[in-house]
Amino acid sequence: MATIKYNDAGSLIDVGLSYELGRWDLGGGGGAPVLTVEPFAEARLLYDPVDLNLSRVGRSTTIDSFTNYVPDFGMRTFWELTQHWNLHVEGDYGGFGVGDNHQTWQAVGLVGYRWPGWGVYWNLEAGYRAMRLFDLRKNAVEIQLDCRGPNVILSMEF
Repeated sequence: MATIKYNDAGSLIDVGLSYELGRWDLGGGGGAPVLTVEPFAEARLLYDPVDLNLSRVGRSTTIDSFTNYVPDFGMRTFWELTQHWNLHVEGDYGGFGVGDNHQTWQAVGLVGYRWPGWGVYWNLEAGYRAMRLFDLRKNAVEIQLDCRGPNVILSMEF
């Protein structure tokens, strides 16, 4: 088995639908934390043109793209701790062999601060994301690409 390290640039877009399953107060009183749970289904769209040539004695394999579009399913939770502070935890799993991608998953944990401004609410979140973009089996080659690290998100609620 050969291991290859390389630098790469691509684009990742998750497009899907979610449903607010429920919203629960986690204590008594008006300022108690609130938990919101949302299951979702989506398509993970990875655009990653690459020119990768893998050579072994007597055999050469070229992969010209990691681009794929796969379904995934997951659960998202929002924890409104106070009027301003919140937590965001989510995870998903997908791939299922669609487009040669046998596995994609993601786990996210973020702490956010929400404030009003210009007629909308803003939420600045910071935390950590770990994900497997793909477990690709293409041209008799198996490749896994894992990404992990800090994450910062600025969102607008209207």
